[in-house]
Amino acid sequence: MVNLEKGLKDLNKKIKELLQSKKKADNENQLLHSFLLNEIGSNDLDNLKELLAERKLTEILAEL
Repeated sequence: MVNLEKGLKDLNKKIKELLQSKKKADNENQLLHSFLLNEIGSNDLDNLKELLAERKLTEILAEL
């Protein structure tokens, strides 16, 4: 029973660490998105997203 409790505590600690890591990554992504919007503008950002999507699609097709 003690091993189960320790395992649950360890699992809970790991979940908390992962949630903190996700929050940090989300914040970094938001900062990057804001920076890109400020630097290159909304239309250019949309164009960049399209180009990246096309490139990814091209890479996927090349793998087939």
